[in-house]
Amino acid sequence: MNKHFLFFISIFLVLSFLTPTLALASNLSFNTMSADQELLRVKNETQGTTAWQNVVSANGGDYIRFNVYYHCQTDNSDPGSVDKAQNTRVRITFPTVNQSTITSTAQVLANNAVTASDTANVNLSSNQQLSFDSTATWYHDNNVSLTNLTVSQGSVYVEVNLGDMVSPGQPLLTI
Repeated sequence: MNKHFLFFISIFLVLSFLTPTLALASNLSFNTMSADQELLRVKNETQGTTAWQNVVSANGGDYIRFNVYYHCQTDNSDPGSVDKAQNTRVRITFPTVNQSTITSTAQVLANNAVTASDTANVNLSSNQQLSFDSTATWYHDNNVSLTNLTVSQGSVYVEVNLGDMVSPGQPLLTI
């Protein structure tokens, strides 16, 4: 009878330690604060556009830059805790047929965070398609560090894997 009692106490202690952990689980999200920048902005490098915008004009062969801003945040109010958005990725989807207006959608995704998305348009002088470089520049650590990352390309998207993001974090990615 003592063995059963000890087993019950052991199970109770294990569950009592797990319960607070589950209750303190946080919700991670991207770009939900009022001071956050727009997630996706574009500019035409060939034509010398200096400001990031929602819409740019371009001719065939122009070099268009995509700037993705993201801010990882949590609803966890414990100042000593560290929350991570796991397997964070930036994905830009785009049409694969020639068009005179190309609408691209950027998403910031993570395995355990709410996805954020935004769109930008490229207005072209003739029907064109987008093509992307194989590297992106990642501005991280409060824009102090620069890293070139490999861009993976799918049939209708490009994607950069940023790994685990600690909240709070405010990097930029330029493709």
